[in-house]
Amino acid sequence: MNHRLRGALEDSMKQSDKTDLEAWNHIQSEMMCCGIDDPTDWRRLSLNKTLPSSCCRPQYIDERVGHCFDSVAWGKDKYFQHYSATIDKVRPNEMKSPKNKILMNNK
Repeated sequence: MNHRLRGALEDSMKQSDKTDLEAWNHIQSEMMCCGIDDPTDWRRLSLNKTLPSSCCRPQYIDERVGHCFDSVAWGKDKYFQHYSATIDKVRPNEMKSPKNKILMNNK
């Protein structure tokens, strides 16, 4: 992944505003993945240090708060760890849209 794209993705995780989270939820749900590299990206970069519900397998979503149940006991199996595609590029003018035009290579 190129440095500029990684930087833009990290910035959007740090800001965690509504539009950014909608875009991330759309991407992660479609690709069944979590974060840029893995779920630790959210804990490292986001303001609230929690993983959005789109990172969780359905049985581990806490609907009351909109993110994964926070228990170490369930381990890594509660999160999507791998991906079904890779992002080649995101059109810059559409980065903030939840329906952004992502060009992907399917795995």
